[in-house]
Amino acid sequence: MSRRGATLVVLAALLAGCATSPPPGVATGAASALLPAREQTLERDWRARAAALMHERRWADAQVQLELLLLLRPGAVEYRSQLETVHRAIVDTAADASAQAAAARRRGDLEAATVQYLRALAADRDNAAAAQGLREIERERVRRAYLNRPPRSVPSTITGRSGPLAESESDYAQRAKPGNRDDTAHAVRR
Repeated sequence: MSRRGATLVVLAALLAGCATSPPPGVATGAASALLPAREQTLERDWRARAAALMHERRWADAQVQLELLLLLRPGAVEYRSQLETVHRAIVDTAADASAQAAAARRRGDLEAATVQYLRALAADRDNAAAAQGLREIERERVRRAYLNRPPRSVPSTITGRSGPLAESESDYAQRAKPGNRDDTAHAVRR
């Protein structure tokens, strides 16, 4: 075969290869028609996830899913109204939790206040009042821990008084351990 004939055979084989359908999963001009079906599947999954999160009252996570849906379908009125509902729920949940936390702090129940402030932050991650409340609770705990620590030993040479030294911190720590106190003697002294 001549060189020209061999070239024609190779060109014919190449053209025949282009005429066959592409393997599955390869995006070509004709295969791009499958993209809307993929978008619909993605949209359906995000919508189902957003509905489940709303049902579980996980408002911040539902907000993320609805924002993704709005990126996919910017003109969808349904998603905008659901997002507004979620925003209202976030504000209501954060306000309710903050009010309950403030009431718990007034009662002196720092554990309940902490739980409620964390609930407010779970609903609204940018809630500055809840974050400030948690910081104040932590300062209060540190202050209480400082005030409740045992007295330090002060040598009599400094005080000028003779007598027994105050209980040292290590003695206090040993006595404070469970099982190391004489509870019956303690109850009699009361």
